[in-house]
Amino acid sequence: MEKKELAITSQVDRPLTATEVRKQVNLIQEVMKEVMKENEHYGKVPGCGDKPTLLKPGAEKLVMTFRLSAEYDELPGSTESDTFIGYKINCRLIHILTGKIISNGRGTCNSKEKKYRTRAVYTNKANAEEKAIGKPEKRIGKDGKAYGVLIVPQDPWDMQNTIYKMACKRALVAAVLNATAASDIFTQDIEDLPEGTMIEDELKAHKPPVEMPQEKKKTTKEPENKPAFNGHLITEKQRKMLFAKNTAKGIAEADFKEYLIENYGVDSTKDIQMEWMDDILKEIDAYPEGKMRQPE
Repeated sequence: MEKKELAITSQVDRPLTATEVRKQVNLIQEVMKEVMKENEHYGKVPGCGDKPTLLKPGAEKLVMTFRLSAEYDELPGSTESDTFIGYKINCRLIHILTGKIISNGRGTCNSKEKKYRTRAVYTNKANAEEKAIGKPEKRIGKDGKAYGVLIVPQDPWDMQNTIYKMACKRALVAAVLNATAASDIFTQDIEDLPEGTMIEDELKAHKPPVEMPQEKKKTTKEPENKPAFNGHLITEKQRKMLFAKNTAKGIAEADFKEYLIENYGVDSTKDIQMEWMDDILKEIDAYPEGKMRQPE
């Protein structure tokens, strides 16, 4: 049987030939088709062109495919204090068989990023400290009744490990894209860009928006208090903003769809009414753990 060599590692001391480059691209596409799963190893963001964003599990699959090893170094400028934690990480990819460095990638993460600054706590479940420092906010439940939450600042030390791992993840994805020249296949870390700015630059591109594949509609009983249609639906830009916020929070498409069905009797962002937006955005912001839940 013919032995297949990976272009990236077969000849590290000379330029790759055009044939080797094509083989490398074909290999990545084959791995995407046969091994990777959409929304687990990579995912598409509406308004950001045809290229999917490479997620950490997908980057790890490419590292294994090309027989590379990832090593991480903390760079100068990383900070740890009681008020601020930030890490600057360099990821170095090394060819396992030869020990030679293939590429580097850098990533950062800090406690001032929005998703690490605060968390939401139900008022009736908050402890004394959370009640003392939390900012009260009212929400509307699926039964139409109001309930209270407290927006509580997070202690950077409670998020230290998460922040460090996120910086390493971003560095890994950058290094993998550099090593495999896969930027023409994947974009980098779109899901980690600040909320609200995620799609602005790409909206200027000439490529049409890429719609996410729709799941089969669930057969479910409509809520008894389904709001009446008022004739005003959210705009395409607002739909893309909702998708961006869900992606940043880690909320699965299926969970968000179930939330819409249970609370509003619709299963698509195309049917969201303008007057529902404030409550929906508050629900997304309240659950950094990625679940669209309601109070007990």
